[in-house]
Amino acid sequence: MRKFAAVLFAFTLLTACANQNRGVHEAQTESQIPQQTDDEERHQSLNIVPIEWKKLKMATTDLNPVKEDDIHTVIKRVKFEDVTVSLYTKTNTDSNIFASIKTTDENLEIPTSIGYNVDPTGFTIDKIDFNGMPLYKITGYLGASVPLTEYIQIIDDSPMSFWETESYVDEYDADMDGVKELIAAAGGTIPDTTIIKMDNGEYITANLNELTKGSASFDSQSNLFNVYYGPGGKKPEQYKLTSNGLELVGYID
Repeated sequence: MRKFAAVLFAFTLLTACANQNRGVHEAQTESQIPQQTDDEERHQSLNIVPIEWKKLKMATTDLNPVKEDDIHTVIKRVKFEDVTVSLYTKTNTDSNIFASIKTTDENLEIPTSIGYNVDPTGFTIDKIDFNGMPLYKITGYLGASVPLTEYIQIIDDSPMSFWETESYVDEYDADMDGVKELIAAAGGTIPDTTIIKMDNGEYITANLNELTKGSASFDSQSNLFNVYYGPGGKKPEQYKLTSNGLELVGYID
């Protein structure tokens, strides 16, 4: 009888320990399952792609004094109120086109060519207002699918490089918050679109192709981003830029 009682006690103790261990294991397993945050659930319900902005240091170039004797042929010249922008070839080459920016005190040039060929129709020179900052925008091309955009600012009557990029760039208030963004599209057969904006005195950027897993382009007429996924992919979509991210607003037939 004593032997039976001892066996019964041992069995009861082992069963309790097993149940306790199983409870601990189940609790640990449940806690390890990743749970969606409220923001993630809200984004999914609103068809929003969150944007992870990254800090950006704007790429610039050093401007050099123009050597007048090196200028061979001026192919285009645009005069503004206080600045003159010139496109020209040099005596040592008839195909490379260079650009200079002249103020009252200085005449400086972009050190590398902004394109080839002497046909000036493929180049543009504009003065723009980027959120209260006057900039001189020069566009050229380094090849059939390699665009070049140069932004020049004037500080104390001296031209300085603001941004240099091998992209087509437009300045739009895409998210309608009253502040313009720089929307850059790299050349190539597949559009690759990047947004650059100011945040607390710093420039931040996001690549829309990476965010959407597609090929994104900006439609300035609708202020929307068109995203294509290629053969066999999802139906083309349209997104608008919001403070929460890219919001899906429709599809492209």
